[in-house]
Order: sequence, then C-alpha cells, then structure tokens
Amino acid sequence: MIFEDSDLPPLYRRWLRESLGGMAPKERLATCNECVMCAPAGTKATSRHFRPDAKCCTYWPRLANFSLGGVLSAGPQQGAEGIDRIRRQIASSGTATPLGLERPLSQQVLFGNLGADAFGKSKDLLCPYFVSGKNLCSIYEHRNGVCSTWFCKYERGQLGLQFWQQLNELLGAVEVELAHWCVLELGLDSKALRRLLFTATNPGGTHPGRNSEGADEQDTRKQLWGQWFAREEEFYVECHRRVSAMTWKDVQTVAGVRSQLIERLVLDSFAGLREPRPIPSRLRLGSFTMNPANDRGFELSTYSVYDGRRISRAVFELLPRFDGREVTEVLAEIESTGVALDEALIQLLWDLQILVPADPAKEEVGG
Repeated sequence: MIFEDSDLPPLYRRWLRESLGGMAPKERLATCNECVMCAPAGTKATSRHFRPDAKCCTYWPRLANFSLGGVLSAGPQQGAEGIDRIRRQIASSGTATPLGLERPLSQQVLFGNLGADAFGKSKDLLCPYFVSGKNLCSIYEHRNGVCSTWFCKYERGQLGLQFWQQLNELLGAVEVELAHWCVLELGLDSKALRRLLFTATNPGGTHPGRNSEGADEQDTRKQLWGQWFAREEEFYVECHRRVSAMTWKDVQTVAGVRSQLIERLVLDSFAGLREPRPIPSRLRLGSFTMNPANDRGFELSTYSVYDGRRISRAVFELLPRFDGREVTEVLAEIESTGVALDEALIQLLWDLQILVPADPAKEEVGG
C-alpha cells in the first residue's frame, strides 16, 4: 500500500501527519476524476453502476464555519465557483448559522426516503457544490470529514474501511468542537448564543437559522448573529484564519477527551494498515456475492457492495479447497496440480474476507 500525501484537504492532511507521525494511505483504487463505479466507456450501465454526472456526490454535506471560511478565503482565481455556490447557500438555504451550514431538513428527509439504492444514481440527492459538466467538487480543498474519508474501494479491504470510518468519526468530532470554539473565540453575545445552542434542542424548537412562526426573517438573523449580523462572511473567514493556524496538539486541547479516545483507535488501525496481517493457519471460504466480470472470471463482493474485486476463473475454482485445513496443506495440494498461489494473493483474499479464519473466534478484523 502506498503511504504518501493523500487527497485529504490540506488542513486535515497536515493535522493527520502530526497525529500519525507519517503520511496517510493513498487509496489508489478509488478514482474520482474517472470514477471506477461508473460503467466503462462503450459499455452499458447496470444497476450497480453510478451515474457519471452524480457519482458519490449524491450527498449534501454539513460544513463547519472554518471550512466555509476556507472557501471564502481562496480568492476568485482559485475558487470562484466554490465561493459563488457557498454564498448562494448562505443567502438562500436558511441553514447558515455561526456554527456553519447545516443540511436542509428537506434533503435529510429525501435522502432517508430514497434509501441507499439511490446513492450514486439519483440527481435529486446531488450536492450543491458539485459542478455538473465538469463532474468536479467546487470546494474540494475544504470539504468535510465525511466527503474526505469515503471511498468506494480500499486497497486493504475491510482494514482500510475500518481506518477511514474511524478517521471520519475523529474528523466529525473535531469539526463540531472547533466550530463551537470559534463561536466562543469570536465573542458571540449571550442572546445569540442562547438561540444558537438551545432553540433547536428544545421540544418543538426549530433550526436556529430558520424563522419561528410569525418571525421576521431579518429579525431572526439579527438574533442569531448578534454583533456579527451582516458580517457573516467576515465571521467565517476569521474562523478559518484561527483554525488554520492550529497545530494538531492545539486541536486535541480544544476537541477534548472523546476525540483523543477516537484518535487512539485511528492510530491502531493505521498501524494495522502499515503491516500485513498474519495469515491464519487455517482458512475457509467466506460469504460473498458474485457477478460475472467477463468470460474469464467473476467479481466478488464481501464487506461492501461497492468494492467488488475481479477474480480469475482459475483462482475462483481453487477457492473451495480452503475448507478449514492448514493453509500450507491446501497450498501444497494446489501446487501438485501445477498451479502456484503466492502469499500476496492469499493476503489479498484474506484482507478482502473472501477467505476467513476457520476459527470463528478470529472472525473480527484484526483478531
């Protein structure tokens, strides 16, 4: 696996280097510009393929105040499209608060109603920052933790999935705490804080950025923003200036104990990615779904419907020999037929859970 500067946003990339003591893994199997989940040119798309004009951007992200400030600070030459789209959301969505931009309730409901089958396929779920035609993200350098850590395929299979899911948990916790820290640092007055922090959580309460029944929209915004009213962009830019100056140690101090606990899991998962997992002495065939890949093989999926791997017909026909016996015995038996399976292939099949431990007590990844 390649460990180099990953495609994380620059700020998160720097923090992660400080946390991990090295570079994050680069998931080379998940390709954004030429989406591997879309049907190859000249072939007919199936129900398993994503739309090339939607891809995994069929998700409306929540953006923290400092991320918004990062987009707005980029300057028109570097990020004119992103700036324009962020400004439109701030002005029209009704979800802009000193904490950032929330997902509109209508989008949350729509995402829940359409279900997982619509992901990657329905343009009704398309992110407002996705540039149709170019099929690119207009805020890529300042996208949130969810968008930064989601991949359709992982080089190390479920081990990779586990690492990125835990990193997403960490970044999500950090985003929330840093957004609140910015509000405190920039001196939002008590009346604005009260509306921001408590209105949405009270029974019958509304989103703090939306009008209460009968309330004037401008009055609502004045209450929410206090002395920063009509200076929202300036507020977001200042949030970014302060957060971007922080080291990972600073972030840990602000984010608190829960984030430190999650970071410990991230570090453990990262250590597991750097070294091959010991192959169990006995393996058996695991559970998977299978689709024909071509005349010479199959596509097998185990831990994720998105991460199907192509296996040649010759290798596939050998897999049932792994029936719980010693791996060395099975490999010797296969070699006697004139076929040799190298350790790297067995490691990959083990990482992907196509082969699993014969001992059920060792089924858990990392066990």
